[in-house]
Amino acid sequence: MEPDREEEPVSDSKSEKSELPLVSREALHRYLVVSSVRVKVAQGKNLNDAVEETASEGTLDPSGTRTIRPTPRTIRKWLKLFGRGGIHALERKLRETDPASTVLTDDFVTFLCAQRNTDARASVPEIIRRARAAKIIDAQAPIDRTTVWRVCQRLRLETPRMQGKRADAQRPWGFPNRGMMMLIDGKHFRAGLNRAKRVAFFYLDDHSRKGLDVKVAPSENTRTVLLGLHQVIERFGFFDSIFVDRGPGFIAKDTAAVVARMERNFILGAAKYPEGRGKIERFNLTAGEQALRGLDRNPAVDDDCGALELYLRHWLYELYNQCPHESLDHGKMSPQTCWDADSRELEFPESAETLRRYFILTDTRRVTRDNVIPIHRVDYEVPPGHRLERITVCRYLLDDEVRVLHGGELVRVLPVDRARNAMDRRPWPKDAPEPTEPFPQTAAAISFRREYGPVVDADGSFEDRTGNETNDEKED
Repeated sequence: MEPDREEEPVSDSKSEKSELPLVSREALHRYLVVSSVRVKVAQGKNLNDAVEETASEGTLDPSGTRTIRPTPRTIRKWLKLFGRGGIHALERKLRETDPASTVLTDDFVTFLCAQRNTDARASVPEIIRRARAAKIIDAQAPIDRTTVWRVCQRLRLETPRMQGKRADAQRPWGFPNRGMMMLIDGKHFRAGLNRAKRVAFFYLDDHSRKGLDVKVAPSENTRTVLLGLHQVIERFGFFDSIFVDRGPGFIAKDTAAVVARMERNFILGAAKYPEGRGKIERFNLTAGEQALRGLDRNPAVDDDCGALELYLRHWLYELYNQCPHESLDHGKMSPQTCWDADSRELEFPESAETLRRYFILTDTRRVTRDNVIPIHRVDYEVPPGHRLERITVCRYLLDDEVRVLHGGELVRVLPVDRARNAMDRRPWPKDAPEPTEPFPQTAAAISFRREYGPVVDADGSFEDRTGNETNDEKED
């Protein structure tokens, strides 16, 4: 079962604002490419070979809809930036164009077309250098290569990329020590008499095949994955790399952002390529045969996620980790024995609070006109006074809480309860100023008083609204 956590005081969270900068989606895409190269180097490959292989294969973004195919030169630049400043150094920096950039002449455009037709693989900077050498343009003339590339696009000149190695030229791999690679995957199954849908996230060590932990949830979601990742790191320390498939709980931006904040490698497996995940797929087959087989339609099985998690964790620790594994010393060593025999030291976080900070992400959101902020298709109602402003939002992924910076403190906000807002009366502000001047006499009030005012004045005398003298005035 999950251990109890102590609540964090809200006032102590003010210092987190400056430590949790926002990471853009493009920086995460570049981080995936860098992680792929770093993992290949950790496997023993030469850096140049790893860069060339990554450039030829390409890397899909977390959503799996766009393939990133940077050149080897770009990948090397990203590696240097990541080594200097981490993932935040991978943010795109707008390049300042030279205001004195020379307009492309007709001679240069003609030369450009000729070069593209004869040597389609020549890059834009190379064509510019050739034009300078051929005296087509002046040696000191500033030429913006982006402008040249756009001219190529308008003229429909071919700009093909260099063909690299085959993307399907995969080879089996395995890390020599524990703590170098963690494998995470979700296994769907049904449990109980009602055949409740459940998914079990298993966490494995690549070297020893040891089962580190398991989390059970009704469906694949990011929070369950991160809860299990937090428990594994808290017990076994950091892993150099994390390998996952493209399930809904892994392709989310939050998962990659948390791993990036730990400065670890995050690897997304190729889509529709189960051969690349042979170890975890074989483990899923073993889990299905030994632990999950007798759960479907079984009336004696409690389909609660906590009960199933306790059952699978017992099988993982007491049976699977203790039995000999066919891939370890020809079936003579168990995962637990292989893990204990490894002399590589485990790397633990400095403290529990430091580990929890990795799972806190900040963002800046614009408050709508009706005083809410949308986060992952959920509207959160913020305290009044921030309409149409950009405020700092902290998301506590482990606790599933959202807090905003209000009055110098991080205040928790909840999803909008529209039904309650429709029935509750809006309270009068406590600090509303009291009226100090007479209320204004509007035209409507003056007209109403004239037609329906009192028949006596302040002295008690009757007023004659027809203009004739009253009885009291006649007697006088």
